[in-house]
Amino acid sequence: MKKTRLDFFNLFLLLLAVGITILYLASKVKNREYEKVFWSGKITVSASKQNLEHDSAIKVIEAKYYNTFDKSKRMLHSDSRVLLNSKSNDSIYFKSEHGLLPDSLHLKYFSIEDRKFYELNTNIPYNKIKKAAKASYGRLSIDVEIKSKGNVILSVNSKNLIPEKTSVFQAQETTGNLSELLFVTRQKTRYNDYDGITNVKDFADLMGNKYNWVFKTELEPGDQISSAYAYSFLNEKIYDIEEDQILGKLSIPERFYIYWTNGNKYDTVYYFNPIEIFSTFRKLNHIDGEEPILLTFKLYKDKYAECVLSKNGISIPVRNVHPKIP
Repeated sequence: MKKTRLDFFNLFLLLLAVGITILYLASKVKNREYEKVFWSGKITVSASKQNLEHDSAIKVIEAKYYNTFDKSKRMLHSDSRVLLNSKSNDSIYFKSEHGLLPDSLHLKYFSIEDRKFYELNTNIPYNKIKKAAKASYGRLSIDVEIKSKGNVILSVNSKNLIPEKTSVFQAQETTGNLSELLFVTRQKTRYNDYDGITNVKDFADLMGNKYNWVFKTELEPGDQISSAYAYSFLNEKIYDIEEDQILGKLSIPERFYIYWTNGNKYDTVYYFNPIEIFSTFRKLNHIDGEEPILLTFKLYKDKYAECVLSKNGISIPVRNVHPKIP
């Protein structure tokens, strides 16, 4: 009798364990746990085939993948840049996490080339992406490529897969405001990186306009330039004294790195104020004459460097917003 009771008790425990296992597996199926994988993504920008010689640039305002089943969202990585241009090969990255693959995409950006805001809200091919995830045997990257005129290409990439274009979308023109362009968030703090810019047109012109300008230095006796290069407000390298320079128009420089020597080595970084350097270029560009705008840097070993922009006898000094004695 005692053995019979023990057998019933063991049977009860077995049935209880089976029931718990079934409930666990059912919850896994219900929540689609078996479909969850490690995945990430990135955003790039490329120039159109008709405009390969010119860079195409955007500022990403909002971007997120989401899954409508579990309401999960995948946002951009907090350290990702928000400005992209086709010549720098930069990317903006989504966080890499374990979860359901996305079935929808939201994207809002400003095209500096088109001078327009664009927005895209669309479903994306979940089953096709899931099939690629099974074949990848590893981390999957769901990538967005932005082209001119609102064209957006979605592709799936992995080390084990040949990059596959899955969908082509058309983002629609939309409205936007200046604050969406000026402010960036770094470590949960908002910063305005474009001091003095007061309208969308000036922002686009600061980023996109190009001018005919030439770099020049004035040194103290015995000093020699060893290196100099510049970056634009799109963080694109636009000038390097050590490379053969093709005559033509260049973007407005955001900062210059200059190195010189006189037995000892010296260097300075000259950071321009956005509205000051933009206004100066615009003013000098309106002066008649074919000669380029001259950027003259006066370099000293024991005091701050100076910079003067000039054309046709008109000279305008521009300050370094982060001056430092070499």
